[in-house]
Amino acid sequence: LNATDEYISNITSTLNKTTTTISQDMATVHDIQDSQTTAMLTQFAGMFTILVILVSGYHLSQHLRHMHSPVVQRKIMAVLWMTPIYSVSSWVSLVSTRAEPYLAVIREFYESY
Repeated sequence: LNATDEYISNITSTLNKTTTTISQDMATVHDIQDSQTTAMLTQFAGMFTILVILVSGYHLSQHLRHMHSPVVQRKIMAVLWMTPIYSVSSWVSLVSTRAEPYLAVIREFYESY
C-alpha cells in the first residue's frame, strides 16, 4: 500500500510538472504568435500606405499638369491630399502609440482646413 501511494505521488508530481511546462510553452508560443501578427499587420498597413501615397501622388500630379480650372482643381487637390495625410498618420500611430495624440492634432488641423 505504501509503494502504491508513492507511485501515485510520483505520477501526480510528474503530471503537475508537465502541466506547468506545457502551460509555459503555450504562453511563449502565444507571445511569439502575437508579435509576428503585429509585425505582419504593420507591414500590411505600411504597404497600403505606400500604395495610397503613390496613387494620390499620381492624381495630384495629373491635376497639376493639366490645370484647366484652378478654382475647382484646388479643392479637388485638397481632398486628394487627405488620403496620404490620414494614411501616414494612421500608420505612424499604429507603429508608435505615443505619437498618436500629436498626429491627431495634425489630422484635425488639416480636416478643419
